[in-house]
Amino acid sequence: MTFAAKRAAEVQESFAIAAGQVAFKEAMANEIEELPDDVSLERDSSMKKAEDPERDLAIAAMKEQHRLAGLRVDELKAIAKERGLSGYSKMKKEDLLILLTTDR
Repeated sequence: MTFAAKRAAEVQESFAIAAGQVAFKEAMANEIEELPDDVSLERDSSMKKAEDPERDLAIAAMKEQHRLAGLRVDELKAIAKERGLSGYSKMKKEDLLILLTTDR
């Protein structure tokens, strides 16, 4: 099979998958429209996720890492200085990110 024939088969398969996804979404929309008026799609309080402090800390740390990664080296060094850290003056960005995310 030539490259063009393989590519055409892949594109055809992608269209078939997309068409199936559209059909599924339409079917789900129709089912939702047919629900009685007294049925709520809202999550009730019993379905809420349990509070997990470790998960919350991990998410906060990831957000902080993402925020810091968007800063320039001079800005990272200023944060290190504000936190009273030492040895940061000759560090590269990657090392500064490690220093700032592991040492509080």
